[in-house]
Amino acid sequence: MNVFYVATGGAIGALLRWFITLLFPFTYPIPLNILLANLIGTFLLSFITFRFIEGKKGNERVGLFFGTGMLSSFTTVSAFSVESILVLKDNIVFGMVYIMVTLVGGTLLTVLGAFLASGLKKEKP
Repeated sequence: MNVFYVATGGAIGALLRWFITLLFPFTYPIPLNILLANLIGTFLLSFITFRFIEGKKGNERVGLFFGTGMLSSFTTVSAFSVESILVLKDNIVFGMVYIMVTLVGGTLLTVLGAFLASGLKKEKP
């Protein structure tokens, strides 16, 4: 049954993200559609996590549907933002390390992936 909650939420989140890209086409130099989705999704995931999921009264189905499913497919940053707050609440040093490693490591690995991918392109004679 858990797969149902994740899959249904994921499908809805992906459709909502697509709908935002239709309403707000890509803008240069800042992709406002992605920024909007990330900001809305981050707020919603944080609100839902701390209101309905976290703690002894937490509802696993709500977390699976909204957190793992809908909002994770809707955004690219909401899960990272909420996880950062959860780690920071327990240990500020670990929280800051987690944030820095994620941001710096993610950026470096993105650059590495792009570099390796461009090096693998072979031009046809």
